[in-house]
Amino acid sequence: MSDWVVKITDKLMPSNTSQALVVDSDGLFLYDVVKKAFFDKGYTLYFCKTALEARRIFELELRGKSNKSLLVVNFPYTARPDMSCDVVVTQISYKDIFPYFDSLALKGLSYNALCTLNELRPYEILGYTGTIRFLLENLYHIDLHALEASRTKERFLSVFIEVLFHDDIINTALKEFLYNESKIQLAGLGKDIISKEGLLLYIQEAIASVGQGKESPCNLVEPLLIKALGSLLTKKILKPQKIRKKLYEAIDSRLLPFYYIDEHGESITRIESLVSHLASIEQTIQDVPGEWIEVGTILGEAFALALSLHDSAMVDKIATSSESLNVRFQTFIDKYYWQMFSLSGTRQPFVVSRVLEYLRAQPERKKALIVIDGMNTWQWNLISKALVAEGMSIKTSSVFSYLPSITAWSRQALFKGAKPDLSLGTEVEKKVFFEYWINRGYSDSEISYLRFSNSCGLTPNITSNAQIAGVVCTDLDDILHGAILGNAQLFQDTITWINKSGIVELIKELKSKGFRCYITSDHGNIEAHGIGNVPMKSRCLSNSRSKRHIEFTSEEMAISYLVSNPGLNAYRRASVVYLSDTSAFCNDPIVITHGGSHLLEMLVPFGIVE
Repeated sequence: MSDWVVKITDKLMPSNTSQALVVDSDGLFLYDVVKKAFFDKGYTLYFCKTALEARRIFELELRGKSNKSLLVVNFPYTARPDMSCDVVVTQISYKDIFPYFDSLALKGLSYNALCTLNELRPYEILGYTGTIRFLLENLYHIDLHALEASRTKERFLSVFIEVLFHDDIINTALKEFLYNESKIQLAGLGKDIISKEGLLLYIQEAIASVGQGKESPCNLVEPLLIKALGSLLTKKILKPQKIRKKLYEAIDSRLLPFYYIDEHGESITRIESLVSHLASIEQTIQDVPGEWIEVGTILGEAFALALSLHDSAMVDKIATSSESLNVRFQTFIDKYYWQMFSLSGTRQPFVVSRVLEYLRAQPERKKALIVIDGMNTWQWNLISKALVAEGMSIKTSSVFSYLPSITAWSRQALFKGAKPDLSLGTEVEKKVFFEYWINRGYSDSEISYLRFSNSCGLTPNITSNAQIAGVVCTDLDDILHGAILGNAQLFQDTITWINKSGIVELIKELKSKGFRCYITSDHGNIEAHGIGNVPMKSRCLSNSRSKRHIEFTSEEMAISYLVSNPGLNAYRRASVVYLSDTSAFCNDPIVITHGGSHLLEMLVPFGIVE
């Protein structure tokens, strides 16, 4: 539960209060998480739309009774004197929770947006316009000064795309502000342009005009606009349009990702679009965790498409692009990786140790965390397609594995909700999983820890009382360590496993029992090439099958090894050495493995079955 929700419960539920009439003029009780906070404390909530209905409910349900009840009115209301004698009459508003901000500007923001806002503090109390500007700059990362310096149609369209298709729903106040700011540049388009449907229709018509050889109503290749459009394409909100070959060949090369000629050509075009987008990201990406999160999703789709086409040239093209980007990624990891562990996971988990915090902040009561050991982003792409084929809606993001990317520590971090104990491995994950949720108010009987394995015939048995479920599946990790022919074999083995393992059926069963499913992995995997083993006398016995990290018997030996092997693309943390490129500590020419800091190992999928 977020701190801002706690502020509401603390204000409305002092220890001596069992019944209250709450005037909620800002509609805070419209948030399910607020209702749930009171339900969990045993309160019955009554909602009314008129003064007459408020009186009727008071007489029938509250007067003379001792049960814990809240009567909520969401309109200006003054309680009659006799009502004030029987129950506590109080008010709640945004001003009580967010005193620095204007209430009208906050109304209608999403739960996640309010969670983020709760962690931010302006330097002074803001009025209506000040709050609007603060929200745009801090929630949606809009550079208002740059926008005001160059007020073009294309700039406003790119901003509209950023805010309307952001994960956090934009409210009416923000829409009105942006529409009023853009009236001159977007004259004649009407207010529909500041709605998802209207904006998407305008964009599709503009793209269709170019695809028909006509003039577009806006400059689609303006840098900020085409970047925003590329993001819509990556997220599959905007789909390529089919056009004739002759027109396709005549179109500006920057716009080619928005068109295709045939189905096979569409896949190739999609891959080219993703590779182009990766190249663009490499040039502009900052040392911001959220920007790297998107990279995992893009690489997952690109590799899955190329492997499904059995097109080795395309696979090599994506691999080359990922290797180039990985060089930049290592700079980010070296400088900023450990700082991410201090970032809150309430709105978005950046590292695996914050996933449980994210689950805890979500309003639904029944939650299942499914950890598929060793799954990388392109394998998740295949699994998510199988789930969509069964009618499920999937939201995909990424999260950073623990470093080095081995099961013993990263999966422990997932189930512990904190940095792992490096002297321990997966044997403690059930214990720490229970401890985490018991310390957050759940009883032992409401928590389940389960194992799922097709190879061992293990099928989870979820108890009827369970509210929190942790599920571990090690099948894919077993499969990847046996893939001696590289990604081509792993792709086919993954398809077979999805079809025969029952993983889709497991998720359907959890959904049928009321669970919202969160699916992730402890680490990814990469196709690597062996550079030789390290003698056993100088290193510890590891409980990991990883071939991209070494635990030495002392920190001095780790330092000595790196000094003796200056050509290695490797890093050290204490007595552990791990690789950052696509090499492996083995003699095999090709091996599927993990344990290093490559972005395909470190950026693991984080999927939510909506």
